[in-house]
Amino acid sequence: MAVRRDHETTRIDWLVFNLRWLVLAAAALVLFAADRPGMPDMPALVVLGALVLFNIGLTLLEFFEFWHRLVPGVTLLADGLLCLSLFAATGGTASPMLWIGLLPALTAALRHRWYTALGLVTLFLAGQLVVASAVNAGDPAWPTRLGIAAAVLLPATGLAAFFGGQMRRLLRVAFQREEQARARQAQSLRKHARAIYDMASMVSATLDYERVLEAALNFGALGAEGQPLTSSEMVCAVLLFEEERLRVGAAWRLPPADSRVICPGREGLLAQVIRTGDPQVILDPDRDVELQQFVGFRACRSLMALPLRVGFETYGVVLYAHPQPDFFDDDQRAFFNAMVNQAIIALQNARLYQNLRQEKERLVEVQEEANKKLARDLHDGPTQAVAALAMRANFARRLMERDSKSAGEELF
Repeated sequence: MAVRRDHETTRIDWLVFNLRWLVLAAAALVLFAADRPGMPDMPALVVLGALVLFNIGLTLLEFFEFWHRLVPGVTLLADGLLCLSLFAATGGTASPMLWIGLLPALTAALRHRWYTALGLVTLFLAGQLVVASAVNAGDPAWPTRLGIAAAVLLPATGLAAFFGGQMRRLLRVAFQREEQARARQAQSLRKHARAIYDMASMVSATLDYERVLEAALNFGALGAEGQPLTSSEMVCAVLLFEEERLRVGAAWRLPPADSRVICPGREGLLAQVIRTGDPQVILDPDRDVELQQFVGFRACRSLMALPLRVGFETYGVVLYAHPQPDFFDDDQRAFFNAMVNQAIIALQNARLYQNLRQEKERLVEVQEEANKKLARDLHDGPTQAVAALAMRANFARRLMERDSKSAGEELF
């Protein structure tokens, strides 16, 4: 049954496999170099080939992330048996493979606790003792060689166990930091999404673009830093064109004196943003030709400028500044672009509403003018004629009492 492992264990296993391949490569070189000019004995080649095939199988399991909880134990058992077989096949204590116990020792030391590694090495040395007593019984120096192997394996295992423990601790700390960074990023994304949603709700609920611009500054500061506005370090401003010059239309944390600053928009960052229509980020805005007039930006180390452009018409520039020089990363830039796009939608809606209102006022004026013209025409034409008819009818009525013939002519 496949089991899931944490990142720490996976990285340790990859290190173990890389070290195993180094040990096996060293074993092959020593084996072939020791038997020059001929080839090693067939039993030694078979055991070494089995070790290589076994390591290939473990590497494939790791590569395809198909792992079983019995694999670590089977690995230690197989390593011990195969390494003892290689030790015996190459001549026991008289062979160049006296150090081959490093393979199971390193695997156990890096993957398991120190006491597990030392216990495994002790068992392996006991196995070497059994093999040497049978294979090297006629050699009086085999206990000395085996003692040298023990003097090498035990300290090496201890050092590897210490190294493995330190690496596990470092990997655990690094993984915790990665988890915390991902959690902060997820929280930041949620705050960004909430700020954009609130901004969109504001746009759909009002046609007052000034309120929307102020909301873009407030929601931008809140969503970017993820903390209450009272604790925000961000400085924001909206510069709108008025008589071909940029004036402060809305601001956040700018001193009152900065609200009277006028920028021609013909040099520096402002000119570049207005000309290209693309957002720009600069460091040290207090060095900019026109932005250095703002006292509120002098404590900021980075600034992002975004154009308020509808079609080919630019209404102004939105400025976000922060004391951190690396504050405007890719995520923050995308967020502020979204916020300003919502403000642009508000400008479009306000523009359409203003056009409709102007058209309505024009139609009302046309209707009133038509009514006035009709009244004048009625007064100067039909009204006068009706009044004359009434007067002449009254004259004819009176004339009938004195002269009926003249009255008839008058009626005709």
